Amino acid sequence: MGDAPSPGVLKRMRYTTDKHEGLSDQLRRHYLDVVYRTPWSDLPVVADANHMNAWGPASSPERLGKMANCLASFRSPSADADFKWCLDLDWLHDEVYLPEGYDFEWPTARYRR
Repeated sequence: MGDAPSPGVLKRMRYTTDKHEGLSDQLRRHYLDVVYRTPWSDLPVVADANHMNAWGPASSPERLGKMANCLASFRSPSADADFKWCLDLDWLHDEVYLPEGYDFEWPTARYRR
């Protein structure tokens, strides 16, 4: 997958699980929805063209897959952040992946306690 830029697309689009930001579940998921639906040309450029192309068009299986793989791969010293990523990954699965009828392999994330 290579090194992800810091901050990446999700962070630049205001999505975070940082406890200092204090985003509610609802607001985090709003930002995920915004990322999913934002036209590719309106995403913040955080890396080279190959990285940005991997985000695919808005509201596409490529975009959702990229977002899901990001959430599934994130790691933090904070168990709370890990738990929120898992909850948000489940939310994307239930609220976008299933209703859209996508059939790509859904990533899994392990919550560590």
